[in-house]
Amino acid sequence: MALAMTEGLTSTGRRKLRLLSALLLAVALIGGLSDLLLADTAYSGICESRLGISQSEGIAFESLSLTMFLEIDAMTFSTRAVFEGLSFGTFQVRGMGDLGEISVNSVISWTPSELEFDFWQANLSVDLFGLQLRDVLYLTTSSTQTTSYNQFSWSVSGDMISARGTLKHDLSPFAFSAVNTCATFDWPECDTSVTGCVTFTADEGFSIATISLADYTLFEDVMGVTGSLSVTVLFTIEEKVFTPTLNLTPDWFVCSEIDILAEFDISSSAAPTIDGALVYGIKGGFTSGAVTVGFAESFSESKNSSVTGKADYSGQLGLSVDIPGCCGPPGSLSFDVYSERAPSGMLFSWGLLTMSAQIHLVDGVSFILDIQFANDEPKWAISFSTKIFW
Repeated sequence: MALAMTEGLTSTGRRKLRLLSALLLAVALIGGLSDLLLADTAYSGICESRLGISQSEGIAFESLSLTMFLEIDAMTFSTRAVFEGLSFGTFQVRGMGDLGEISVNSVISWTPSELEFDFWQANLSVDLFGLQLRDVLYLTTSSTQTTSYNQFSWSVSGDMISARGTLKHDLSPFAFSAVNTCATFDWPECDTSVTGCVTFTADEGFSIATISLADYTLFEDVMGVTGSLSVTVLFTIEEKVFTPTLNLTPDWFVCSEIDILAEFDISSSAAPTIDGALVYGIKGGFTSGAVTVGFAESFSESKNSSVTGKADYSGQLGLSVDIPGCCGPPGSLSFDVYSERAPSGMLFSWGLLTMSAQIHLVDGVSFILDIQFANDEPKWAISFSTKIFW
């Protein structure tokens, strides 16, 4: 069977298969050498493979990722290789840790199948007398990536007031890009906080300003329900948007939370007035022991993605159950039903059913099965993943 599969591949496919085999052999050799030569270090890794079966594509090898970690004192080095089908899509090398008082996190990425350098990003951070300073340098030559830039940020915290800000410069060519400053005031008497932010950009000058109130308690224990309000007021050159979110937390036999999602547009005239109100969704759920139930309903087509998590579906109902395994963390079994906006005269229109199961049957190995059935094409798809930890 293996011979038949090899003969069916093109010369390009055979070269990619040999490259994959060589990489797997290199992983094994590196792991063995690290154990022999670096006995005082910690070595670990993750290997994840994914096989897909669908009505349109048949059986297809979707992806393989190999991630290796080597810890030496306060530093951690890692490599990550990702194959999409038989294409070597991504190879990354990362180093992170502490060098004295300075924290370092640097990663370089390539696309080997296209012989293309993607980017290099280096992060440096330090804490000086309660002032946190951080600098991010991002360099790339790819036209499909974000342009090269350098971003400096700072933050400081006090007993009741904290502040943070960023200053960003483009590097190709070198020019000012944007500056942002935020301040947060803790309001302990009301068990809430108020945050204000303002942003200026090179293209627009003043760009956006926001004022946010977080989890202001409206009432407590009214028929076993506690209500809190979060509010964000957004200002731009063209509009002001007032966005309140009401959180209802019943203290009943289950731990639940309900969010009513709404927006109010405020005119930018000299005497502001409320032009219109939009309650665009509701979402919530409850947990009882190992069982979690969640629901979401979007009332506006443009808000589907932020409410249900899928732009094509306006409703979602989910059930998740923790299941024991042989070892390690517990597995899970989940079902989610997504509905489309029902046509006139219909109460419910089913659109998508997803099922996912993750279980640990062997120490260091987990298996994941994902199944979906859709009302549209393709009607069904199945994927099987294996994660190996060492």
